[in-house]
Amino acid sequence: MPRAVALRSTNGEVERGGSAAAPSVQLADLVERAEGLLAALDSERFEGDEALAVLGAASRMRRVGGALEVLAAGRVEELGAYRRSGHRSTAHLIATRTGTSPARAAEVVETAKRLGSCPRTEEALVAGALSVEQAHAITGAAHLVPEAEGDLLVVASTESVRTLRERARDVRLEAEEDRLGRYRRQHAARSLAHGRDDEGMIWGRFRLPPDLGAAVVNRLEHQADAEYRTADPEGRREGHDRHLADALVTLLTSAGGSDPPVRAAPRADVVVHVSYEALRRGRVESDETCVVRGVGPIPLERARELMDDAFLEGVLVEGTRVRAVRHFGRRIPAELRTALEVRSVLTDGDVVCSIEGCDRRAGLEWDHRDPHAHGGATSDENLQALCRDHHREKTARDRISEGSARRRIAGGGGPDPP
Repeated sequence: MPRAVALRSTNGEVERGGSAAAPSVQLADLVERAEGLLAALDSERFEGDEALAVLGAASRMRRVGGALEVLAAGRVEELGAYRRSGHRSTAHLIATRTGTSPARAAEVVETAKRLGSCPRTEEALVAGALSVEQAHAITGAAHLVPEAEGDLLVVASTESVRTLRERARDVRLEAEEDRLGRYRRQHAARSLAHGRDDEGMIWGRFRLPPDLGAAVVNRLEHQADAEYRTADPEGRREGHDRHLADALVTLLTSAGGSDPPVRAAPRADVVVHVSYEALRRGRVESDETCVVRGVGPIPLERARELMDDAFLEGVLVEGTRVRAVRHFGRRIPAELRTALEVRSVLTDGDVVCSIEGCDRRAGLEWDHRDPHAHGGATSDENLQALCRDHHREKTARDRISEGSARRRIAGGGGPDPP
């Protein structure tokens, strides 16, 4: 929708378009008329349909007002007009004059700055088809990925603001090529805050990188399930948020909301999906994947770090079809352990230490012939039974060998530094 009167100023006053009054004068007149209408209204006399109609009109007014606020904020920012009012920024000026939070005021300014690169969003905002919240979400992604603007506008017209924000977030994250740089930025921005609210209750809020946040959230969800199972038979079913609160207390103090306290749940896994070719190549390309399941992308370097202490699951896929699944890791699956023991019994009559000359049968442990730290698989061919003493000796040799290899890779051939 074209604007009849542009907001242009070089001296702090709005220019007039032709003989029309300044926009500020026209708007002031509209506001006075709306205030008079509001004062005369008696909401108790509204019928159902009338109340819905008023609600719809009020929503349209809010969107129009938001669009005006964004356009004016962009001009104030461009001209630096906020300085004459004694404020340190346009966002600070908006927050002070409108009684809104600094975060919401900053959204208005950011949206105004990005509208120039998002013409379709600007048109929809001015037409009253978008709220400021929707425009902020769309422009935050579309100024980075212009081709996503149309799809996000469709989402805005059919889905909730929350869904729109999630879609826009995914567009932004996928567009950023420097994943390691983003992870370092996320790690540097990690935080936890707490305080007391008006009811005297303690509140808390945290922000963590995807892998660390997933570990915390998964642990809380596991424990919340345990809290629910304990509470429900006793007729104490409550909202999931309350079970999460009890879970947090249980995990940190072992004195949760349940009576008696629920035993802490086992450690929760962080599931990372990594494309095999990306792992081999050392970088993620095109549509390859390196994400924490249900949370978001992480850099390949971080995925490699997590693999050093992980139980791995290999999945061979073709399109959307899963062709094969294989588990790797230090832990030996129960089925494999049973097969190893049965095989040993059938061939040798018993399970004994694999070291020649040692016939110990008690206290045997399964060892990776090719060490797991060197990439050895947890498989039938790579496992052997060792007594505790021989297992410790082999582990010590493997560690010495691994340390020597690392020194060779680092370029050092002599003794360790003091």
